[in-house]
Amino acid sequence: MGNINIYSEFTPNPNTLKFILGKNILERTYDFISIEEARSRSPLAVQLLEIPDIEGVYLGKSFITVTKGTSKDWSEYESKVEKVIQEFLDSGEKIVSEEGGVSSIAPESLDDAGKKILKIIEEEVRPAVAMDGGDIVFKGYEDGVVYLHMLGACSGCPSSSMTLKMGIEARLKEEVPEVKEVLQV
Repeated sequence: MGNINIYSEFTPNPNTLKFILGKNILERTYDFISIEEARSRSPLAVQLLEIPDIEGVYLGKSFITVTKGTSKDWSEYESKVEKVIQEFLDSGEKIVSEEGGVSSIAPESLDDAGKKILKIIEEEVRPAVAMDGGDIVFKGYEDGVVYLHMLGACSGCPSSSMTLKMGIEARLKEEVPEVKEVLQV
């Protein structure tokens, strides 16, 4: 992949650091919270999850967010994580070994309100939360309730419930009056 200049940035989640790669490395996004889950799908995620106390890896299109446990400060992990990413990308090995990735519910299975919700999530919400190293995936809409799955830096973030209620729920209610509530799944 050539020498990529990696730099890190803090996210709203104090346990998650975003490693920005400066170029797209994937077409889709992937989320891993265990070595077992990553083993058959992403050798890079496996290497990162093998670092003691690393609990999650989210592979974005042009960034990687890494979530640690709460026992130590980021200063103990940051250079190790960056080195693993750099060496892996320099090796030219495939980042993910199977297709798939994180995706929202299929639009053809939705009514008009659901299609409007999906459009807002895909075009407005996902790009905005990606800036903070996370992702939000639309998982369903039923009886006025929108179900979203939070990934990367958003998963376990102290401000995620406020983002969900004050930001996303308010925006969806503004455009889709049928929306009564947004819940995390």
